[in-house]
Amino acid sequence: MRLFDTISRQMGRELQQRRKAGGVELLALARRIGVSRNTLWRWERGRGIPLEGFAWWAQALGLAPGDLLAETLRRVREQQNGAAEATDTE
Repeated sequence: MRLFDTISRQMGRELQQRRKAGGVELLALARRIGVSRNTLWRWERGRGIPLEGFAWWAQALGLAPGDLLAETLRRVREQQNGAAEATDTE
């Protein structure tokens, strides 16, 4: 799997979790950032997140895009390190 795909999926999961934790409905957030419900649904699954969409999405949830990206990259690295360690022990 390509690193970009992994990052996109993790970013989508992060944003979906934060949306739900904040009690924000998918349709309400989609309207707030000016995209369709289906577009936002795809983004939450890590599919086709454009850079400007990511920034709108993060800001609409009250998050700094740079902080969210840094957290996403940290989690991806942790997952990769965990997978590498599991492979090393086999």
